[in-house]
Amino acid sequence: MLNIVALYFSQHHNREEHGERDFWRDWGPTYVRRLFAGVDRHMPRLTLYRKYLYTDTPEAAPPGVKVLPIPDVFAGSPGWWKKLAVFSEALVGTTLYLDLDNVVCGDLGPILALTPDPLIMLDDRAYPRLPNGAAMLFDPARMRPWLDSYLLHPEGWHNRFREWPEASDQAYTAHLFRKLHQGAEPPLMQDLVPPGTILNARVELEPRRDWPGCRLVYGSYSPKPHESRHPFYVEHWRDE
Repeated sequence: MLNIVALYFSQHHNREEHGERDFWRDWGPTYVRRLFAGVDRHMPRLTLYRKYLYTDTPEAAPPGVKVLPIPDVFAGSPGWWKKLAVFSEALVGTTLYLDLDNVVCGDLGPILALTPDPLIMLDDRAYPRLPNGAAMLFDPARMRPWLDSYLLHPEGWHNRFREWPEASDQAYTAHLFRKLHQGAEPPLMQDLVPPGTILNARVELEPRRDWPGCRLVYGSYSPKPHESRHPFYVEHWRDE
């Protein structure tokens, strides 16, 4: 069975360089609801799937979304680094991870038809060919080495991957993929689906006024959906 998983944490330390921005406390539950509402609207018919939210705020999970606590070992991990919790043993089966500022806007079939071996990331597009972790399709059982390696020396990894564009959990995830796959780059979703299926919010969606064929818009640092006046969000970033 397919898993759809997201992450929301509200108890952070205002480390903005790690994605910890004040608006998440007030807007986080709205982002959670609207992300999973989009998933439900656009999941291919007859697809069996489970929805999970890693969170320190269980009341933020909509009905039908199973709460998973962020493991205690991530208590000191800043911001985006907590995302590596999705590689823990709680999930079994092909998993699609989505950042909360992703917007699902069309049939997810072309993305879900891909086979992760063991991981497919995004092409950042703001930094072309840079592996981006805003959405990842992966096999959880085979991603355990990523979690184990991180937990051995988290501060060392934080220090190694702290300068953009080679920064944070996504740089670490891509680095370990190369290390474990004889230097090969992680597969990127946009190379595997028709052009226009997936768009970067800032550099590909904001400059245009139509989005034919798009199935997924992934967040860039700014603007976030609640900050943008783009008509796309009126149509697709909603609860119902």
